[in-house]
Amino acid sequence: MDADRSQVHLHSYGYKRLVSNRYAETIRNSGFWVRLRENSYPGRKRESFIIYNLPKEKYEEVQAIQAVLSKKGVDIERVYFEKYGKHEYTEGNIGV
Repeated sequence: MDADRSQVHLHSYGYKRLVSNRYAETIRNSGFWVRLRENSYPGRKRESFIIYNLPKEKYEEVQAIQAVLSKKGVDIERVYFEKYGKHEYTEGNIGV
């Protein structure tokens, strides 16, 4: 893992643990720290999204996560800065 990379909080939202672990491994292989989470869904409409709290010069991390998940067939529909619903992230953290 790259110590300078952000930590990714991967929320499963009902995916089977095996599927979540596969996505987590894909993101880890890109150099990120990953923590699996099982919080409640923050919005009304179910969609794939990223919440990030990074300085502009690190936005390529969001794009890197989108790219590796896209290869696994997961399209990120929305990208939010800092918070979405009740989910909020401090600097250096990314929620997926």
